[in-house]
Amino acid sequence: MKVKLIGAGLFVAVAAVVAWYVFTGQGLPPAQIRGYVGGEKIGFLENEDIARILGNRYGLSIDYVRMGSLDMAVAPAGDMDFIFPSSSLAAEVYRENGGSVRRAGDVFISPIVIYSWDRVADALMEQGIVAIDAQGVYLIDMAMLAELVGQDATWADIGLPELFGAISIFSTDPLRSNSGNLMTALVATVLNGGRTVTEADVPGLIEPLKDFLDKSGYKEISSSDLFSQYLRTGMGGRPLVALYENQMIEFAVQNPREWAQIQDRVRVLYPTPTVFSNHVFIARNDDAARFLDAMEDSEILNIVWERHGFRVGSYGARSLPASMSGVPVKAEITSVIQMPDYAAMNRIMRLLGE
Repeated sequence: MKVKLIGAGLFVAVAAVVAWYVFTGQGLPPAQIRGYVGGEKIGFLENEDIARILGNRYGLSIDYVRMGSLDMAVAPAGDMDFIFPSSSLAAEVYRENGGSVRRAGDVFISPIVIYSWDRVADALMEQGIVAIDAQGVYLIDMAMLAELVGQDATWADIGLPELFGAISIFSTDPLRSNSGNLMTALVATVLNGGRTVTEADVPGLIEPLKDFLDKSGYKEISSSDLFSQYLRTGMGGRPLVALYENQMIEFAVQNPREWAQIQDRVRVLYPTPTVFSNHVFIARNDDAARFLDAMEDSEILNIVWERHGFRVGSYGARSLPASMSGVPVKAEITSVIQMPDYAAMNRIMRLLGE
């Protein structure tokens, strides 16, 4: 009888150890996965706490190659385990090009915002283009701004003679980078009277759309590079830039000293309407698919929002933690356009490329 009891106890103990290993992820064979990633997500992937949780609970470590969303959608995937673009359009292009998909899902979202400076925002307020809501968040009317740009108005025309040339919004290359692609879709929709752009609408929109985009001249390929230029060159170099909301939040949290020096001068303008960037993780094999399981982990989701500014489910609508108290973030985004479908965006991109 004693032998049987010892055996039963040993079985229970072994079962408990096995269950613990499986629960913590240590029962999974360790795997390093490698893939293409947009520059705006590098800070998240290099977060030491994220790396610890991925390793301890899910047996994962991540290596990456930085690449624009639309570039990665058509790049040879080769031995890559995943691609991690910043839009559903890029994911659709990837699939249209025969890319393999083991599992895919939207892991977080970020609206497009306009980053600017205090004096620029004040000048636009004088024109009725920028307003401040009850929560102290800056809003920018995209239809009015597009009209101003279309009229070839200069900065001097709105009381900023120290800024050179015509009013424009800097964005990334819409043929290669998702933030620029989303900005293009937003402007096209505004030029279309706020109606979702169809393929039949494109020919009538392409010339004013090209004019709007061409006014800012050379375009960066990477959203992170453009954000860096915005901060480094200041109001004179980049008066208005279209980028992701999360970038300023992440910068402020990760660089509190630098943020303290500039927070009184920078302005985060929420376009009305705006457009969401859906960050889609496409796993090409079972090892990479573990990452999608990890993105349901509550501790990871807290880090994603509180330290890197990506909205995930209800996290984007809740109160901001103290570490983000200096960043004027809109709690709920309600004025959002519907993206043009694949056929319409494909035609826009083709004509812009020509």
